[in-house]
Amino acid sequence: GIVTTALSKYQKNCFQDWAAGWCVWIPGHYVTYFWMPIHLRVPWAACASFVYICLLSYLRGDIGKEAAQPSEDVAETLQHRGNACVDMATDASRSWL
Repeated sequence: GIVTTALSKYQKNCFQDWAAGWCVWIPGHYVTYFWMPIHLRVPWAACASFVYICLLSYLRGDIGKEAAQPSEDVAETLQHRGNACVDMATDASRSWL
């Protein structure tokens, strides 16, 4: 099930993920506590967190596998909804005249 799949992915990727975390957070904490002025620590930590999340996304994201074209039904539904919104906007603008 889902738990088994998650644990197998974790087991396969844990060392690379840990190494990525150490590459960001060990130097990041060094900068935070030894170089960064106190009033800039929170913005610095937020930027370091953003870099870490981008790194994890780069390592784990796979656009090639999961990117798919929307099915015709989805495209048709979106087109129908778009037309309905245009119709509603047109009706609303006519009522103001």
